[in-house]
Amino acid sequence: MKTTLFSVLFLVNSIFMSVFAVNNLSSTTNQILEDSVKIKSRVDENGIYFAPERLPQFPGGDKAMVEYLAANIRRPAGLDSIQGVVLIRFVVSETGKRSDYVIKRSLHPLFDEEVIRVIESMPDWIPGQYEGEEVPVYYTIPVLFKR
Repeated sequence: MKTTLFSVLFLVNSIFMSVFAVNNLSSTTNQILEDSVKIKSRVDENGIYFAPERLPQFPGGDKAMVEYLAANIRRPAGLDSIQGVVLIRFVVSETGKRSDYVIKRSLHPLFDEEVIRVIESMPDWIPGQYEGEEVPVYYTIPVLFKR
C-alpha cells in the first residue's frame, strides 16, 4: 500500500510540475515574443526606426525604384574601370522625404556623390508605419556599378 500511495503521490506531483512548467514556459515564451517585437521595432535616440511594422516604399515599389536608379544614375567620367557597389543608408521621414545620407560602403567619392544626387532627386516615398502612424525610418540600399 505504501508503494502504491507513494507512486500515486509521485505521479500527481509530476503532473503538477509538468503543468506548472508548461504555464511558466508559456508566459516566458510570450515575454520573449513581446521583447522580440520591441527589438524589431526599436527606435534610436532621435526617434528614427530601424524596423517598423511597415517599411517605407518608393512609389511603385522596388521594381520602380530599380528602374528609376537605372534611368538616372550616371557613371562618373574617367572611372570606367571601376565597378562595385555603393551602399547608402538614409532616413525616409514621416512625409516621405529623404535625408541624413550615410555611405556605408564607398566605391569612390565621385560614385558616392552620384548616388546621393539621385536619391535626393527621387519623388517622395510612401512613409514607413508603426502602430498605424507614419514614422521616420532608416533605409539602406545597394547601388551596383558595372562596366
